Amino acid sequence: MLAECLYETGDRKTCVNCAVTLLKADPHRRVTLEILLKAFRDDEKTNGEKAASAPQVLAFLGNLYDLECPEQRQFVRQTAESAEYGGLVRELEKRDPPDGEEGLGRDGLPDIYFFPAYPLTNMQLLKDRVLIPYVYYRHFGRSLTLVTKAAGDYPYLDRLEGARMEILSYPEDEPDCYDHYIRAYSKYIREHYRTMDLLFLFQPMPHYVPLVQLYRKLRPDGKIYLKLDVNSGWMDRFPLPSKELGPLLDACNVISAEGRRMQRLLSKKRPWIIDYIPNGYYTFGEEMPRTSFEEKEDIILTVGRIGNREKNNEMLLEGFALAASELPSWSLRLVGPVEEGFRQFCGQFFERHPDLKDRVILTGPIMDKQRLNEEYRKAKIFALTSNKEGFPNVFSEAALLGCNMVVTDIDAAGDMTGDGAFGITVPIGDADGLARAFLELCRDEARMRKSCLEIQAYVRRFFDYDRIVRRLHILLGNQKPMGEEGRL
Repeated sequence: MLAECLYETGDRKTCVNCAVTLLKADPHRRVTLEILLKAFRDDEKTNGEKAASAPQVLAFLGNLYDLECPEQRQFVRQTAESAEYGGLVRELEKRDPPDGEEGLGRDGLPDIYFFPAYPLTNMQLLKDRVLIPYVYYRHFGRSLTLVTKAAGDYPYLDRLEGARMEILSYPEDEPDCYDHYIRAYSKYIREHYRTMDLLFLFQPMPHYVPLVQLYRKLRPDGKIYLKLDVNSGWMDRFPLPSKELGPLLDACNVISAEGRRMQRLLSKKRPWIIDYIPNGYYTFGEEMPRTSFEEKEDIILTVGRIGNREKNNEMLLEGFALAASELPSWSLRLVGPVEEGFRQFCGQFFERHPDLKDRVILTGPIMDKQRLNEEYRKAKIFALTSNKEGFPNVFSEAALLGCNMVVTDIDAAGDMTGDGAFGITVPIGDADGLARAFLELCRDEARMRKSCLEIQAYVRRFFDYDRIVRRLHILLGNQKPMGEEGRL
C-alpha cells in the first residue's frame, strides 16, 4: 500500500496527500485513515507548535466525515485509538452527548449481543456467524458481546478487537431438549436487557422462541436480526409457516438467507420478508493484493472437512480420476481435517489408481492463514462437490485469490459461479459430469485467465463484509451510511 510505504519511509507530507486521496474515494478505509492519523500524530510530536494540532486535525477530518453523525464519529474515534493519537481521541470525546441524552449508549450507537444456537467453538469465531455481528459492530456499534457456553479455548478471540465474550454455565441438555439453555439465556436477558439494543441470532431454532418473546417483552424498542444459514434440505424439515418457528420469525426485524436461490424460494412460499445477505470475507484491515494468473499452477483445490458425508469428497476423487489421464500436469489438493472413513476410501482409491498417488494430496488442516492463502493463490480451480450446503465460507476465500469455480448444484451455486461467468456447475453426485467440467475448464486457459481477474473483482464488490454490513444497517431501519454503494 503506497500510503503505508510513504509513512514507513518518513515522507509524511506525501503520505498525507496520498491517504487523503484514497479516503475521498472510500472514507471507510480504516487502515488508510489509521496511517493518516499516525502521520499527523508523529508530525505533532516532532514539530510541536509548527505542526497541526489535534483540534486542527479534527477540523480537517470534517471535510471527509460528518462528525455530528454518531456512527461516523465513532469510526474516526476507534481508528484514532488504534493509531494511539490520544489528543484526537480527547477532542472527539468532547463532542459526545452527555450520558442518557441519547437512547442507544453514549454515542447513540447500539450495544450488540450475539446468542449462538449452540456453544461457539474457536474456529467459528472467524466464520460468518460471528464475523457479521463483529464487522457490523466495527462500523456501527458501541460494543459487541458474544454470549456462549464454553466449548474449549478461544485464542481467535484476540483477533476480534473490541469484542468480549460472556461465558454461561449450564448442564448439558438432552437431545432435542433445550431447557437448560433456555433457562441460562433467559436469566442473562433479564440481567442485561437494558443494554441489549441489537440481538444477533444464527439459524432458525425452536429454542430461540422463548428468548425472543422475553426480549420483546422487556425491550420492545430493541432489534433482532436472524441469519438463517439454511439449505433447501434443512428447510424441508421445518415447513413454514409453522407453530414451532413462526413466533421466532415474527419477532425479528430482519431475516436473511445466504444464497439468492434460497432467498427467492423462501420469499415466494413464506409470509415473512427474507432478505439476501451472503457470506463474505473480512481481511481485518490487511491489504489483499490481486492475484495474477501467472502466479497459479495446474492445481485443483478443495478446502473443508475432508470426508464429511455432505461434502462428498469421494465424488471429487472419482471425477478427477476420470479426467486425470488427459490432464497429466494437473494435481488435486484436499486441505482440511480428514475423517478416518475417508482415509480408508483413499486406500482403496489408490489401489485402483496407483498412478495418482503423487497427484492427489491430502495436506491435513492448515491453521496458518498465510499458508492457506498460498494454497488458494496457487490453485487455478476451486472444486466443491457437496450434496447439501448453504453458502460455503470457503467460496469468498478462494474467489478473492482468483480461483475458477467448479461446484455441484447446491443452493449457492449461482452466487459462487456468477451464474456461470466464473466457473461450471455440475449435477450433484455426477462424477462423469465433474470430469467433463474439469476437462472443459482445464483445457481453456484463456477462459481461466479471464475469470481469474473477473472473479476477484466480483467478490470484492459483492462479498466484502465491510460493504455487506452497510446494507444490513439500512435493513435494520437506519439511515443510508456513508460510502453505501447500492443494494446487492
